[in-house]
Amino acid sequence: MNAYELNRRQALIAAGLGTLSLGMPGVVMGSDEQDASGNAVAAEKSCIFVLLCGGPSHVDTWDMKPNAPDTIRGPYQPIATKVPGMRINEMHTELAKLTDHFTLINSMSHPGSISNHFDAMHNLLSGQSTKRVQQGVPDDLPYLGSFVAKHHPSKRNIVSNAWLIKCVGPPVFCAPNISLGGYLGSAYAPVFIGSAQNHPAMDDFQPPEIYDMGDPARLATRRTLLSDIESSRLSRDARGQDWSKLRE
Repeated sequence: MNAYELNRRQALIAAGLGTLSLGMPGVVMGSDEQDASGNAVAAEKSCIFVLLCGGPSHVDTWDMKPNAPDTIRGPYQPIATKVPGMRINEMHTELAKLTDHFTLINSMSHPGSISNHFDAMHNLLSGQSTKRVQQGVPDDLPYLGSFVAKHHPSKRNIVSNAWLIKCVGPPVFCAPNISLGGYLGSAYAPVFIGSAQNHPAMDDFQPPEIYDMGDPARLATRRTLLSDIESSRLSRDARGQDWSKLRE
């Protein structure tokens, strides 16, 4: 039996024809760009946003406060870095050589009504601080990844908003609406990737089962089925309308 290979676009279309696609938001199918000679153009730049749900305190990393009382300051001393005037923890000798590649923002703070990680993460990702909207409320403000997926979607055949969840122990959703797209709709919610048993750092990592490598006849059957479903159900459902935007 001859092997049937799909390119990236065909694989994503196959995912869109599978049963899983009806409940999986966030897959954005763009188109490969080529120049006048038919050669692929340079890839888009991507952004890796690392969100730590807790970690070392500022006085142990970026702001040692060496002149503060012992009850406030940390046990470490600051050292000079590659950037004049920027001083960090004496333990970060290698990081001190790379400070011209990142920026420290010491002026950030949370509104007085926020006193826990959960609400703080929601404020950081959405800018919303007057109240914490309960999970599932459609008019909640979207998080950063959803906003980017809406206003600057990927032009390649990949998702615009992928979220690599905690890969040690059980998953931790450290913000109340992390799995939603807010008022933008489920079309812009993230695709979650990884687990403690299966994540990209593993040699045998298995990507999410959104790629259905079916044969042409099976894909044609699924395409017909999907059209029937859309005409009778998805066109009358807000979430279905979200998904139809992605297939376009």
